[in-house]
Amino acid sequence: MKSKTQHVSNGLSGLQFPLYPATMGKYDFSRIVQPLWASDRMEYFDSRGRTVPGRGQKTSDRCGEAIGFYQCSNDGHKEEWRHNCSKAGCPICFKNWLTRRTQDSGRRLKEIAWLLHRVPKHIVLSAPSDWNGSTDTVVKMAKLAGITGGCKIYHAWRFREKATGQAIAWKRTDINPVSEERVPSYGIESNHWHILGWGYLKPSDEFYEESHGWTYKNLGERKDKEMFATLYYQLSHSTIDGRKQTLTWFGIAANNKLLTTIEVDYKAKLCPICKAEMEKFQYYCGESIKVENRQKVRYKHYKFKGA
Repeated sequence: MKSKTQHVSNGLSGLQFPLYPATMGKYDFSRIVQPLWASDRMEYFDSRGRTVPGRGQKTSDRCGEAIGFYQCSNDGHKEEWRHNCSKAGCPICFKNWLTRRTQDSGRRLKEIAWLLHRVPKHIVLSAPSDWNGSTDTVVKMAKLAGITGGCKIYHAWRFREKATGQAIAWKRTDINPVSEERVPSYGIESNHWHILGWGYLKPSDEFYEESHGWTYKNLGERKDKEMFATLYYQLSHSTIDGRKQTLTWFGIAANNKLLTTIEVDYKAKLCPICKAEMEKFQYYCGESIKVENRQKVRYKHYKFKGA
């Protein structure tokens, strides 16, 4: 039986939201993330035009286009060089955005952890249903809970199975563009933030009373590889909302609390087999032209102001 469809006014003309009445009758439709078809590919937006990484609109027709290749002169190993827009929502290029954002944020967390001599905790801070959308309130509640600073990643939704309405992990949903299980799913609005930060948390029941309905869950410390893995997974289903940042810094880790120095280097791509420098070629007028295999790399280093 084919699913019914309902048009939703969200500024995206010509797009339709399929309805799944068996599990959605009890939810406000405007608060549900549903698939909508655009041309021949699947995109996901809620009624406010928000989406998740890899499920937005393709940035340009060049995304994913082969513009050259790398080749090792020792063992012949070859890798294609493709155009990449590095945009979070792009279904072709989102992995590059995800990797770069994870590496940059992870290095910053690691340096702050070294300065503080303490690794960050992974804390989930959840807003009550009447949250007014103010980011100032989020920071205020994080500090009320005892979190002195760190980074926060915004998640507008939690996900459910279409067949049962039960909670499901992001890695299993069909909304996840790299999911292997691809279980048919939808998202319900449930505003929360994954925080990697520092502080001494007050008792959760005391915080609940003082904050008028906010809650937190302490998922423990994150060290080295665990920290990067947590960042990567949480960014993979963060909320993409126009020009707003998906990951922001606050408290002792905020931009105005740190002095940043930038180290610039130029690195060549190495062969994954023999570790030798590879040769780089670019397609031009039907031919392969050899170009310089050097890429500008920036490393940021941090220290506290006044330290």
